[in-house]
Amino acid sequence: MTNLRKYIYACGLAVLTFAAYSQPAPLSTTEAKEIILDLHKVYEGAVAAKDLTTIMTMYEVGAVYLPIQHEILEGKAQVKKAWERTFKLDLAGFDLELISVESSGEFLFEVGRTHSIFNTPNGQMPGEFKYLNVWRKQPDGQYRIYRAAYNQWVDQRIKNN
Repeated sequence: MTNLRKYIYACGLAVLTFAAYSQPAPLSTTEAKEIILDLHKVYEGAVAAKDLTTIMTMYEVGAVYLPIQHEILEGKAQVKKAWERTFKLDLAGFDLELISVESSGEFLFEVGRTHSIFNTPNGQMPGEFKYLNVWRKQPDGQYRIYRAAYNQWVDQRIKNN
């Protein structure tokens, strides 16, 4: 092998090695779970306080949100309108239940259930939802929602009655 070929080969090897190590290592399940549970505390507190400003800091600028019985919403402005509509429903309780979390590079994938209570003229009504959130680590080290989807979960005991 000539010196030029050795040099090109070595440069190519260096680039491939760098590319392989440039992606962050996945977090352990325990680390990912701790991050998500910390995010839940902020999220649940903001929802309880109807603090739209804090809720919106949890979404990326280009977030995509797929709420129940609604079109795909793109961007923080549309996500904000969806949360404004939610608060008009007189949300009295909101609790997130983490089912699973996985990580890959800069992303955390969260699956869970939301237990909500709504005030209605006839008393309180529970609302149960299942959801998937994809969180992306930002340059500042914080995770923000990149993609969010949820739909109503109907307990089989209710459905069968």
